[in-house]
Amino acid sequence: MARFSKVKADYGSQTRPTSIAGADQAFARSGCIAERACSATIFVRAGSMVLMVNINSDTGEAPDPKILNSVTRMHVARARQIERGEAPTAKAS
Repeated sequence: MARFSKVKADYGSQTRPTSIAGADQAFARSGCIAERACSATIFVRAGSMVLMVNINSDTGEAPDPKILNSVTRMHVARARQIERGEAPTAKAS
């Protein structure tokens, strides 16, 4: 929890709350650092793990949030499987 809180504080006002199935907490941020260099990132806490999923785009627009959410849900499901001692078999949907 401490690590997740620190990461969230480091990004401050650049973030917005989001909900990811299976995650205890999550927040997202997106933006462009140049005309054609954009990214979207979701940080989640799933049990004792803090996960970051980032997608970059060179189209001048932030990456599709549906894709980012799908990949993030897969990583959360895999993290939960690992915590239970299972093989990480979850796939993006």
